[in-house]
Amino acid sequence: MGYGRMRAGVAAGISAVLVASLTQGAAQALPTWTVPGPELEQAWEAGTAGTVYDGDTLLVGITSSISAYTGTQKVRTIGINAPEVAHDSQAEQCGAAQAKTALRQLAPKGTPLQLRALFDTSYDDKRDRVVRSIYAQDGEGNWFDTSRQLVSDGRALWFPHKPTLADNPE
Repeated sequence: MGYGRMRAGVAAGISAVLVASLTQGAAQALPTWTVPGPELEQAWEAGTAGTVYDGDTLLVGITSSISAYTGTQKVRTIGINAPEVAHDSQAEQCGAAQAKTALRQLAPKGTPLQLRALFDTSYDDKRDRVVRSIYAQDGEGNWFDTSRQLVSDGRALWFPHKPTLADNPE
């Protein structure tokens, strides 16, 4: 199955889950995620949030790094999939605007971010993006996982598309 068909299938699945959840009032069970400590991480960057492209991709201005990445990088979130905004010849998927708004609210421009991964091979050459878990700092200085919040809010689905990139391969 081609990547485009797979993403279309995932989008249909997202829509079906959201509709079922809204119409039946059922609470979506969330996966239990383990947050690894820095001693296990192979790639780590700190920076600030920039432009949000969609519910799982944004620009990050990297200010410090233990990896090779510096400057402004396009970052795709590990382990979730949000509906796609319109681009190229693809129409916008249901819920895309809401997912993009949700990520923009979680990580407004200038928000301090930490980019984490367990493997140093998490660069997506196909789309020219760094693939990481994105942690944002709230107004009280606490760090939170944006992926977990997007899934909890129903704006994305937990979707570890490559087990070697997922923070929790279980």
